[in-house]
Amino acid sequence: MTPAESAPAAPAPDSPSLAELKRSIGRFFFAEEVPYGAAAVRIALALPILHDAVKRWPHARELYSADGAPAALWHTYGLPNVLPELPGGAAVALYSLYFFALVAALVGWKARTSCALAAAGCFYFGGLDATGTLNKYLVVATHLFVLLSLSRCGAVWSVDARLARRAAAARGEAWTPQRAPAWPRRLMQFLIGGVYFGAAFTKIHTPEFFNAEQMTYWMVTNVNGVHPLGPLLAVNPVLLQVGAYSTCLWEITFLMMAWRGWGRRIWLPLGCMFHLMTTLSLGLFIFPLVSVSAYGAFLNERDVAAFRQRWASLCETVQTRRPELARTLRSLWPPRLGLPAVPSSALRWGYLVAAPLVAVIGMGAEYQLDPYGERGADGPLPLKAIDPALVRSMTAPHRPPRPADLLWDFDLGRQLIGGHLVGRSDEFDCTGAILAQAWLSPPHDDVVLECVLHHADGEGGAGPAITRQSGVLTREQARYTFIWALDECLMPGPYRMTLKIDGVPVADEFFTIVAP
Repeated sequence: MTPAESAPAAPAPDSPSLAELKRSIGRFFFAEEVPYGAAAVRIALALPILHDAVKRWPHARELYSADGAPAALWHTYGLPNVLPELPGGAAVALYSLYFFALVAALVGWKARTSCALAAAGCFYFGGLDATGTLNKYLVVATHLFVLLSLSRCGAVWSVDARLARRAAAARGEAWTPQRAPAWPRRLMQFLIGGVYFGAAFTKIHTPEFFNAEQMTYWMVTNVNGVHPLGPLLAVNPVLLQVGAYSTCLWEITFLMMAWRGWGRRIWLPLGCMFHLMTTLSLGLFIFPLVSVSAYGAFLNERDVAAFRQRWASLCETVQTRRPELARTLRSLWPPRLGLPAVPSSALRWGYLVAAPLVAVIGMGAEYQLDPYGERGADGPLPLKAIDPALVRSMTAPHRPPRPADLLWDFDLGRQLIGGHLVGRSDEFDCTGAILAQAWLSPPHDDVVLECVLHHADGEGGAGPAITRQSGVLTREQARYTFIWALDECLMPGPYRMTLKIDGVPVADEFFTIVAP
């Protein structure tokens, strides 16, 4: 065998298409860029989480310490404590440090370190309070903070960037923003797209979402918060059904459409509109802000350059055509804020002093405020006795709901769309049909529904029964529709439709049959 024959075969070169695919993937994840997107996510994410932390800080001892009543996530699964439950003062100090990390992440002071501390705080305090603090938006925020801690999110729009600019000026050098690989921003994009994709498949396995029952019940309650559009949309379930299918389609296609071109210009505004509607119709507040903050990951250098160009063009236009307006705006515009005259080294190393100092200050402030009255003049506040009547009502055997309490809605109409009654009316012609739909609130047992048609006297009372229909509404159903065919046997005049649940009258609807 010749040496040429014994030598190992050289690897076959990649095909042009495969090589181009590898280069495209490399550029997609590792192209150097100014991290405007990561900086935008850092600022937009820190604000709602900081708002949440402000509300929970006065209750940190109760929620997250051994002095209170923490509801740890691992207790749900019968596991021992994975993370320690600290004494009350230590928990308050640690939560104050978490608060400091969120503020520092917002302004971009030691941005990566602050984001890492914020992620650790979200994980720790969320795990200690699974019934309140731990929720969907905190899980998303934790992942985003982790990715931010791996990015150069403090390279622009931050205290760190101002310090770098000042240091470059001191050396007599021109400052340019630090460039970094794009992969943290890409992972943030995949994260929010994956959240939408998973949410869509959860909805697909939830029939109540598509038939509008679930959304209707949420919109008539203020569990999440006040929502001005909720009650208005709840009485139009057909619109909710259209919105449900549109939302699911948008969530499934987000990962494919939101990257560039016309898809990016349509899908991202649709996402902002969707989250705005969850605020107006469901009362959600923090979750929409956290979700929209991830959209900052789609911001790139071209977007910032285009915005600056348009802003400069607008300023030039105002300066040229309306100089008096330009002078007025300059007088109203606040002066540019800069860092105080503090040495850069003090700001860099001051973080190590400020973080524990804030923790100590927070612990001292909570001690002085004494929210639980432990150090009052008369000692700790005594426990209040519960009203005996309330105790009896809470410990009494379960009583089934009354039939009247099961009824959600009973109405008359002309046609169905998606199983929902539309064309509600109290006047009908002698031809066609009347649809009487009963809607019961879940949960309920299997019930027998009966619909009785009466003549109605002039004062709205019930006359003799003409005919009746009945049917069984099983526990997994919410609506039942009775169809009454109109013929010449029903003369024009007033009528009354009575609904009975298990033989008990629960609702009446009055209508009139008019002559053709």
